[in-house]
Amino acid sequence: MKRKVICILCAVLLVAGMAGCSGDKKEAETEQTDTSGTDTGENAKEAENTEEKEAPNSDEDEFPGTQATCTKPGPSGFVATPKYSAFYAPAGFGSSGEGEVQIYDSNDIYTRLFEMDGPVSGLMGTVDDIYFVLNDNLYAYSGGEDAEMLISDVAGFNRFVGAIDGTIYYTYVNNPDDPTISETRVVAYNTGSKEKKEYAIESAWGNVDALITGKHLFYQGGRTDPSATPLYELNLESGESVKLEDFISGMAPDEEGRLYFTSYETYDSMQGEMTLKCYDTLTEEKTEVFTTASDLGSMVTVDQGGAFFERNWNDINSLTHLDLESGELENINLGGEHYYIPDCMGNTFYCGAYRVDRTGKEPVITGTTVYTYTKNLETESGDVLSPLEVRYNLNHGQVLGVGNGIAFVYQKEFRGDRTYETYGVGPATKYDDQLFY
Repeated sequence: MKRKVICILCAVLLVAGMAGCSGDKKEAETEQTDTSGTDTGENAKEAENTEEKEAPNSDEDEFPGTQATCTKPGPSGFVATPKYSAFYAPAGFGSSGEGEVQIYDSNDIYTRLFEMDGPVSGLMGTVDDIYFVLNDNLYAYSGGEDAEMLISDVAGFNRFVGAIDGTIYYTYVNNPDDPTISETRVVAYNTGSKEKKEYAIESAWGNVDALITGKHLFYQGGRTDPSATPLYELNLESGESVKLEDFISGMAPDEEGRLYFTSYETYDSMQGEMTLKCYDTLTEEKTEVFTTASDLGSMVTVDQGGAFFERNWNDINSLTHLDLESGELENINLGGEHYYIPDCMGNTFYCGAYRVDRTGKEPVITGTTVYTYTKNLETESGDVLSPLEVRYNLNHGQVLGVGNGIAFVYQKEFRGDRTYETYGVGPATKYDDQLFY
C-alpha cells in the first residue's frame, strides 16, 4: 500500500446530502400490526439531521447540497426526510400480497399518512415529496390522503437517480422483455412543467449505476459481471457524455463536491492494483488518493471520517476504513455478524452487529446494535478511545437503514410451521424500549 495525493478540502456551506438506502430480504408470509397509535416518536429521536440547513448561495466556489435520497434496486427500501419517512416491502407484505409502500410523519413516527398495495420498484425522497413507482406507474406524495400519478407507464423502470431543481431523474431499460438488446436510458421529468426528456448514454448495455451529487449526474457503464467499466458525466443540457475514467468498479460522493471512485488499469477488477481517485466537481481536477493491491470490496460511502468499504467472501462480511489524510487502512471488527447500514439522510457511515437466537429450528435475529465511526480520540491520560460509538441499540430485528433518528427494521419469526416477516419504521434510540409495529 502507498499513499499518493490528498484531495484538497474546499471550505463550503452545505445542505445535508442524501445517499442511497435499501434493504434486501427474502419473501415469506407476512404479519403486520397497526402503527397508528397515539404515542409519538419525536421525543425518542436524536437531534441529528432534524433541522433543515440553510441552502448555500450561488457563488461558484460553493457546492450545492444533494436534493434527494434514493433507494437502490431491491425487494425493499427506505428513505427518510425531515417531513416523511417511507419504506416499501416485497411481495407477501400488505393486504394484496404483492407488496406495499407506507409513508409516515417523520416528527410523529407512529402516524401513518399513506399506504398503497402493489409491487414497488423504486422509492425516492426530497424535502417536500416522496416519489415511488408502483405497478409501473410513477407517483408523488406531497401530504394528504392520496398520491398523485405523474406518469402512467414507466415499464422497464430501473431506479431513481436523484433530483435537481425540481426535475427528477431515473433510469429505465428500453426493451425489458429482451435483455439481449435492451439498453439503459436516463429520463428527466420536470415536476413543474410535466415535461419529460430522455438521454441516450454510453456503455448502456447491462447494469448501469448512476448517481447525482449537487447538480452533476455521473454514471458507470453497464456490466453483467464484476468487471470494471468506464465512468462518465452526463451533460444535462447537451445530452453528451464525457468519459472521466476507463475502468472503475464503484463510486461514492462526499458532501463537498468530490466524487471518489475505485480505478483499475484494465477491465479485470480482480487483478492488479486498485487506485482510489477523486474528481472535484468545483475545480474539475482529478487526483489519485490511495493505491493498494488488497481487495477491499465495494466502496459504500465517503464522509469526513474517510472512505469505507464492504466485502463479502464465502459468506463472511468484512468492513474496512481508509483514513484519507494518513492513508492508513483499518479493519472494523465488531465481532459476530456485522455489516454496513445505509444512512438515508446523509453520508454518515453506520455499521451494525446483530444478535442471533439459534435455539429454534432456524436462527432468528433478535436485535441490532448500530455504530458510527469517528477518528481516534486521545484522552488527557494518553488513552486512545475506540473510534466506534454506539448510536442505537434496538432489541428486535435487523436494522436495514437509518436516517433522521428513524430506523427501518426487518424481523423474521417462526410460529409453529409458519414463517412471518415484518418490515417497519420506528424511533431509533440508544436504549431501545419501544416496539416498532
